[in-house]
Amino acid sequence: MRPANWPTLLDAEIRAARAQAFAWGRHDCFLWAARVVRRLGGPDLAADVGTWHDEASAMAAIGRWGGDLEAGLVKKCAGLGMQEVPPALAQRGDLVVLAIPRRPPLAAICAGRDALAPGPAGLGALPMRLASRAWAV
Repeated sequence: MRPANWPTLLDAEIRAARAQAFAWGRHDCFLWAARVVRRLGGPDLAADVGTWHDEASAMAAIGRWGGDLEAGLVKKCAGLGMQEVPPALAQRGDLVVLAIPRRPPLAAICAGRDALAPGPAGLGALPMRLASRAWAV
């Protein structure tokens, strides 16, 4: 259940991440999305996924819990009782997976028309039409 002040909490997470550069194992798409989900009253998605420090070790960690990020999140969210929703019905603050052509899937947070995820220049926005899965937070 989201706290009453969830919009303020979400805005604070977005502001804090805007200028923070992507860093495997510290500020990557999964860890940022997991932090936002937890801050908005959801379960701790990162509790048992291990640690990583580069792309190879991140892919190894993800492989241990589902094969790829999307499969891992499907399994993890179901196990934690998170309700999956059609991506078109995702609300601001919900967890989404973005399917970007010729790239691995990304974990992101719905921000309305866009989804947010860490990138090289800070928090980036990608269109929600790329969302392949979504879970209510």
